[in-house]
Amino acid sequence: MELYRALDMDLDTWEVVSVVGGGGKTSAMFTLARELSEMGRRVLVTTTTAIMMPEREQYDVFLNLSNEGDIDKLFESEPGTVTVLIGNFIREDKLKGIDEELVDKIYERCYFDNIIVEADGSRMKPIKAPREDEPLLPSVTKKLVGVIGLDALGKPVDEETVHRVEIFRSITDSEEGQSIDEETVSRLVIHDKGLFKGGELMERYLLLNKADSEELKAEAREIAKLVEGRNEIKGIIIASLKSGDILKW
Repeated sequence: MELYRALDMDLDTWEVVSVVGGGGKTSAMFTLARELSEMGRRVLVTTTTAIMMPEREQYDVFLNLSNEGDIDKLFESEPGTVTVLIGNFIREDKLKGIDEELVDKIYERCYFDNIIVEADGSRMKPIKAPREDEPLLPSVTKKLVGVIGLDALGKPVDEETVHRVEIFRSITDSEEGQSIDEETVSRLVIHDKGLFKGGELMERYLLLNKADSEELKAEAREIAKLVEGRNEIKGIIIASLKSGDILKW
């Protein structure tokens, strides 16, 4: 199943998708971007925080706002292409994002069919809790995708596995070193300051990524049962984005 189908994307209108969480945000963004561009849609990928430099095959056009003239080139992108827009380089392999208000303004031009935004950071960890000032969501976001890496299951609640571990402990009522299980994950998902914080007016989709084995798929289904019908989640997706295996719960 394609990710855009699992997200119930409306191909007859413009939509902004924001992605939060950990354990595969960037993979989800570029998987979705490529699917949409291959249908002839003009796609913009950006971030309101920071991302690692994408692989060259993941985009067609790369624009840096710190380069004179790049903002003008933004509205020259062709249909069927993926354009990456950044604010500047933090270092060679890490990119600074743009303000969420700028995303709103770009959307209002009705030029890009889809804008996909990474709206928080996770320091490459499979699971996280949002800080008070996170996520940085453009107001025009229609769909909010919360990503959790299933490789967090069975790991301890510590700084190696969890980004913003103290906030995570408070939200999930867990102890330092406690093993992360399906109940722990479900509490993060349904808490109003958890995975979908700030997305009350948006369509919320849970993406359980790295379901790379039958055991992990079974654990994902248990999480789905625990959160189904909670926190107004519109859809639950169990996926191994690495292998292209995507299932709508």
